[in-house]
Parts: sequence; C-alpha cells; structure tokens
Amino acid sequence: MSSKEEMEAVRQGAGLYDASAYGVVRVAGPDAPKFLQNLTTNDVLNLPLGQLQYSALLDRKGKVMALFSIIRTE
Repeated sequence: MSSKEEMEAVRQGAGLYDASAYGVVRVAGPDAPKFLQNLTTNDVLNLPLGQLQYSALLDRKGKVMALFSIIRTE
C-alpha cells in the first residue's frame, strides 16, 4: 500500500500508529509551564491538569523542527 493509499484509508476509517520508539522528556518545577509556553506553538499556561495537547517546536524562522505531545501532570 502506498503512503497516499494508507492516508486515505485512515481518513475513511481508522488507523493505529506505533509510537513506542518515541522518547519522553519530563519538564518539572515552578517555571516548567512558562518554559514550555516560550518553546512551543500552543498555549501551555491554560492547559488543564491531566489534558494533552499536540504542539510544534519551531526554529527562529518558523520551520517545524519537531512535533510532540505535552501532557500536564502537575
């Protein structure tokens, strides 16, 4: 199946993505929300406890360097 066919199949039905190879980085402490707010494209300061948001890390020119999930646990 080509990538285009796979993408269309997921749009029409459902898909499963294996992210087990991804790493986890824990950012903790009183300044963690401010740090992430300045690092990502989403509003981390208003992320409710226990919620997740998908975000992007950009370089100075606005090019996407990485996509990742932020989960507020504290």
